[in-house]
Amino acid sequence: MKKLAVILLTATMIFHISATERSVQGQKEPFSPDSPRLSQTNYDSLRGIIPAYHFNPSFVKEINASLEDENIEILPTENPFVKVDIISRQAETVPFYEVKGGALIIKSAKRKIENDTVTVKIYIPKNHKAQGIFIQTKRGNIELHRQKAKKIDLETDRGTITLNGIDSKKVYVDASHGDVKILDLTSDYAELDVSRHDLFIDKIKTTELSIETKSGDVKASRIQTEKLYIDSTSGNITLQFASPITKNSSVYTKKGDIKIFKPRNSWCRYITSSKYGKFDNDFDSSDSSVKFSVETKNGTVSIIKK
Repeated sequence: MKKLAVILLTATMIFHISATERSVQGQKEPFSPDSPRLSQTNYDSLRGIIPAYHFNPSFVKEINASLEDENIEILPTENPFVKVDIISRQAETVPFYEVKGGALIIKSAKRKIENDTVTVKIYIPKNHKAQGIFIQTKRGNIELHRQKAKKIDLETDRGTITLNGIDSKKVYVDASHGDVKILDLTSDYAELDVSRHDLFIDKIKTTELSIETKSGDVKASRIQTEKLYIDSTSGNITLQFASPITKNSSVYTKKGDIKIFKPRNSWCRYITSSKYGKFDNDFDSSDSSVKFSVETKNGTVSIIKK
């Protein structure tokens, strides 16, 4: 009996030592270049139950997220891998995510989020440029900070959208019931659709900029674009240009004031119209072939030299 106990104890010790050695060796081994999921670490969430995964950036050609109530943030990192962190109190509300077919796919949890805020944070190496970033939420906020991608397409029903330090060839933003804030955006083409809330732009550089709103104000400064199109049903529009437009452009609001601060060296010809409002013009007439149409039916049009 004693001999059997000794044998069992010895076997247990050998198994434990072997498992420990494998674990330590596994930690020392470099990331496998042919594996999209590089490692798993414990994430210190509110209850310490949410894992954080690291992914090989060469396998993350695009980011594709379809979410309900979850907020999502995409941030730069100095680390050489893509990392996904999820902040949640309950494991049942953690979104599903995986890398498949060159895309980081994120989907909402099956269980409805109640009395909680779930935030998905994606960290992208600062030198990594994705082919596309496609995010759709119903009530969650969307934030992108210092990201590069060939195409960015963001849509939310009742969340807010924030873009800060974005470089992309094409940018599409659609917010039905939420504000849109753009702090720094560079793009060949940008299309911003803000239905019933406000659009705030601090710095934007595009070849062509298209803005549509229904009942929100548009306030934009440091605008650099060759061509501009704005169509608003009800809302005030305030524009400050950092450089003159070079192609025919138009700004229209049915009910609201339009105020434009133009560069002194602007060479476009302003065509203004207000059916029930008035004009406040501070510019000289020009015979330029570039036409800038500014129209409101119920409001004041003001064009001011910077």
